[in-house]
Amino acid sequence: MNPLAHLEDWLEREHPGFADDKKLHEQARALSVAYTEGGAIADDAAASVAYLAHFGPRAVAAVSFAVAAGGSVVEHQVPSVCVDVGAGSGASALALAARGAERVVLVERNAASIAIARKLLRGVVEVDVQASSLDKATPVDRAGL
Repeated sequence: MNPLAHLEDWLEREHPGFADDKKLHEQARALSVAYTEGGAIADDAAASVAYLAHFGPRAVAAVSFAVAAGGSVVEHQVPSVCVDVGAGSGASALALAARGAERVVLVERNAASIAIARKLLRGVVEVDVQASSLDKATPVDRAGL
């Protein structure tokens, strides 16, 4: 499976003409600012699709590059189960699945993004969802580790 081709095909089905939709890209930037600066997160599907259309290819490329050891001779083995913290709409999980992950646990606080990720990843990889974020996580007692 080519994750970028899968992403592009899926986006075109969900939002025909997405690549030329300026409003879609404006929504993506607004959602990105909200994520990075702590603003209100738009909890609607359009914003999540916008975010995926704008930033998804970057996430797929970044994960693919990291797994390929940055172009070195030795590639990293992708575990069968991976965790994607701040999963957004699932683009990184898509890249992990393409590299061999059989199950991906998505940690994401935005309900609309989780719904989009489930649709994007349906039939591609098994998905478990943790509707949360690290800023709400309980500290782990690491004394016994």
